Amino acid sequence: MPLPVTGDKMKCLDLYLRIRRDRIGYLRFILEGYDGLAQITTIDAGQGLVRLLFPGSRYAEVLSLLDGVAADINVQHYV
Repeated sequence: MPLPVTGDKMKCLDLYLRIRRDRIGYLRFILEGYDGLAQITTIDAGQGLVRLLFPGSRYAEVLSLLDGVAADINVQHYV
């Protein structure tokens, strides 16, 4: 059960990405190394569409991580 949160930084945000299909597992592995940073859900494996869910307070960290691995996972766009 989620804990009650207050303020924009405690709000959960989501980000949809289209990445290389064969790199979904790689991104999942990377995110698991950053305990609590973000949860990844595969929306459509065939299209490489994934959803990241993360606390608003970690928005900058998520974007920084994605910038660092963008070339490896071939991020096509943020939705």
